[in-house]
Amino acid sequence: SSLIASDGTRMATMRCDFELLPKGQELHLSWASAVTPEMDGFYFGDQEEMGFGVRMATPLIEKNGGLITSSTGRTTAQATWGQPAGWCNYSGTIDSIRVGAKIIPDPANFRPSWWHNRDYGLFVANPFGRAAMKQGAESRIEVRKGESFRLRFAVILHTGKNPPNR
Repeated sequence: SSLIASDGTRMATMRCDFELLPKGQELHLSWASAVTPEMDGFYFGDQEEMGFGVRMATPLIEKNGGLITSSTGRTTAQATWGQPAGWCNYSGTIDSIRVGAKIIPDPANFRPSWWHNRDYGLFVANPFGRAAMKQGAESRIEVRKGESFRLRFAVILHTGKNPPNR
């Protein structure tokens, strides 16, 4: 893919690799990206609305009895919002079956992710929004020409409350 500036200039190329792997009652999705500048370089700013996320189906959302849990033991959208964690899981019940999605940022990403979780079903791992998530000074992630910026995340779609990390 190409990342195009408002004036039509190609700023960077982005390569995304996806792997979809069924494992028993689970479906694992891995996403890896590499962004390489085509110009002198660019930067990622500090924003709340960035990262890798999932929008849960309405029956699964916290407002309808869904449950958010994090690797740190926090258990609601409000308690997990803006907090760092190694993973977050969002689950609920459809037709008497507990199902959910667990997002796991790769520990090799440039920094841990903070979580932009909401009780209406949005849940996002965001490594960019340090100031937006009220976790420190505003950040600016620069990528210079000749470098590649890499990110990886996994999602486990599952039955039950919370599958193990795999």
